[in-house]
Amino acid sequence: MITVRALVGALALACIASAQLPVSVATTTKSSGPLVGVTHALSVDGATCGLSRAENWIRVAGFPASPPAPLPIAPTAGGGALPDYRIASIVGAATAAVIDIDAISIGFDLIHSNTSGVMIPPPPPATYLLSFSVTRGTVGVAGPIRAESSATDGNAADLFSYTVRGPGPIDRVDLAQDSTEIRLECGRIGDMDAHDLYIPLYYGAPFMLQMLSHVPAEYYFSVTSATAPLCPTAWWAGTRPSGATVLWTSWTGTAWTPIRPFVTYSQLGLQETAELDALAVAPRFLPVRWMLYSTGDGRPDPIMIYGVTPALGPFVYTVMAAGGPVPVSRRIGLGTGGTDDVDAICSIDPGFAGPPPIWHIGPGGPVPGVLPAPLVTTSGMLTIGESRTSTGFLLELVGCPPAGCLAPSIDLFLLAFAGTTSWIITTPLSLPLGANVLEVQLAFPQPALYGIDLDAYWLRTNPGLSFFDASDPVRVHF
Repeated sequence: MITVRALVGALALACIASAQLPVSVATTTKSSGPLVGVTHALSVDGATCGLSRAENWIRVAGFPASPPAPLPIAPTAGGGALPDYRIASIVGAATAAVIDIDAISIGFDLIHSNTSGVMIPPPPPATYLLSFSVTRGTVGVAGPIRAESSATDGNAADLFSYTVRGPGPIDRVDLAQDSTEIRLECGRIGDMDAHDLYIPLYYGAPFMLQMLSHVPAEYYFSVTSATAPLCPTAWWAGTRPSGATVLWTSWTGTAWTPIRPFVTYSQLGLQETAELDALAVAPRFLPVRWMLYSTGDGRPDPIMIYGVTPALGPFVYTVMAAGGPVPVSRRIGLGTGGTDDVDAICSIDPGFAGPPPIWHIGPGGPVPGVLPAPLVTTSGMLTIGESRTSTGFLLELVGCPPAGCLAPSIDLFLLAFAGTTSWIITTPLSLPLGANVLEVQLAFPQPALYGIDLDAYWLRTNPGLSFFDASDPVRVHF
């Protein structure tokens, strides 16, 4: 039987005999939750930090020292050239120069809902996750959205996350990435008006590219109502140009197909003059292909849901609570009346196990732990965010308030084969007083090991072993 003291002692001895993991310390982050430091794609409006609105931008993993870099041309693998997600490649350079894309999705968003637009939270330890930004001028009524509205840089260029599990629901809202960490540092005028967590998967390790080359690649987007009339007439397929119509195109292996409507403004019950601010589209193989969206004025609610096939709704997106469904927008801290609105949204189910296996290579999902009590005690203070790079993983371990840890602690990082105590890596971590983030870098294993699942743990105790805390273990798919 594994005892607490025996485990801690064994880990300490193992670490003396093994090389330390490369770890760097970030000391000033305000952010928390499972998306701290995670890479994602984004776009901005024309007033943000001098960045072009006619481009997708990549927020690189970790805490970069330079602004997001423009997307490169995707490399080739397996079934031919992978999609080029640069805006000029999708719509043409001349059109990209005059339109403003307002919302994006590549159709990988796993959206939880019953047929009435009600989110049913998964049982613990599984979680469901929404990432989102808010429009410039959003004030909020509670939580980090409200707190950031009075910050020097405002809240419109921040990334937030909403993590939920059942029953109850048990949920939390985090400032996932402050605008200073995304490097959208231009005061209160900064605005992240589109966001997608899945595009960066195409710029990872070679084995990932081989897998992705066999997954249908699509691009869904809307444009601002002001620039809709500047789009090519053929895009609208006989319908009226509108900022509330979702357009789409697919990758043939060498180029994007002609752009056409995916969902029109009339299907959503909107006027031609309306506008969509946020968009998340579910994969085509699911029984109901849901779409999350927001309108330019946040009405009738800042987060709406619509079933594309079969046609369902639209509904206000709600989450099942003890007294019945409650709008998700209220749970995340947004107000009513059209002042508060969501500007970008993405949906993740880290535990999704169905085909194709692409979701295994996104953000890691919490799984049941196998450590003995009290090592399974979880206060919610410790979290692990995961990003894939071209050479491995970057794990962000967040475990203290923004002011940093105020008491000495012993921190241990463990990596084991999934669901076992067969440890591959055990190493102590040094989190200096005043610091609250550690970056752990893991190189990819040899190609022969690709496809294995590993569980990452972060444990904290004190020198006297009188208290223990742990993050939810996160499953990492190599």
